[in-house]
Amino acid sequence: MKNKMNSNSRNAHNKGLDQNKIANEKDLQRVIRYVLRDPNRQWRTTSGALLSVISVGEWNHHEGPDFLNMALQVEGAVVVGHGEVHWRSSDWESHHHEKNPLYDGLMLHIVLHDNRAETPFAHYTLVMPEEILLLNTHSSMTASQGIFQSDLHEVLRDYATQRFLRKARYAGTILALHDANVVFMSLLSDFVQRRLGKKHLPNGLKKIARALEDVDNQAFAPLLHFIVIAPTLSNATACVNAAEKALAECLVTVQCGRGTALEIVVNIVLPLSYAFCVHLQRTDSAQNLLRSYVHIPAANQYAHLKRKFPTIAQEYVWQQQGMLEYELEIGAPAKKEQSIIHAIAAHQTRDMVITFYTA
Repeated sequence: MKNKMNSNSRNAHNKGLDQNKIANEKDLQRVIRYVLRDPNRQWRTTSGALLSVISVGEWNHHEGPDFLNMALQVEGAVVVGHGEVHWRSSDWESHHHEKNPLYDGLMLHIVLHDNRAETPFAHYTLVMPEEILLLNTHSSMTASQGIFQSDLHEVLRDYATQRFLRKARYAGTILALHDANVVFMSLLSDFVQRRLGKKHLPNGLKKIARALEDVDNQAFAPLLHFIVIAPTLSNATACVNAAEKALAECLVTVQCGRGTALEIVVNIVLPLSYAFCVHLQRTDSAQNLLRSYVHIPAANQYAHLKRKFPTIAQEYVWQQQGMLEYELEIGAPAKKEQSIIHAIAAHQTRDMVITFYTA
């Protein structure tokens, strides 16, 4: 087990954080993981690169880097590698990591104080502001005592992303044979047909089914337009705004509820748009779509997920999609007593992360 921090050096330069119960480096790692989980945050590295975290990776409790196979988006490109946490960047030498091959090629070094004059050994160095850690100390400690004890957040993010890219790859196989409009209508028709057999078909899906009978498909023009313009969207915010606009217009043209329209956007429009961008070799736009996926708020709560996983929030679509994909993997419906998700994150190996997070 790691023991990289002695109490004297910790107390000498980090008294403020000690008062907030960050008593050792393991607690520091926990708080930093909690902060990095926020999909809305972007960071500047010491070299000036704009960085956001797609997946914090696996928390390594043994020898070697603290976070294994992190998935990062740096200046629009997805990179995968290990991360290491220190109070000070000079701890690299004091812990003798330069002599340990396990740390070779470190992707991200996260520190509170960058006090090394030498050339950085990691690809990127991120100085974490102390005030951010202070604000999140209590929340991170509370979360670690409950549902997050199994790295739930990372597991759900990976399952959600796995679900998204699985749908995108399927759409891509059809897109190789037909244009985007034809693929959309085919996927939508399949989506509705799979649900027509249910006893209580939502009224919104009935309206979608009736709109599919129209030859001109004008009711779905806003969604088709989003797919067409997806390769031109320059960042994740633009993707979210364009999706919200298409969603609002679809509520008028189809006259269905937001929940139903959002299901179509999440399950068909965004994955197909991603596949369309990849088809046009616009990987930058594809990654923007993937990033926008984690910013979309949920319209409704899934009742069966609420019963099964009562402590897991359904604030965002990705949380719901992650639970649904988990159900699919373990065999749905899972038993009620499986209310805590025990699963191995999809980022166990670098190759897996590359598969899930890049086109």
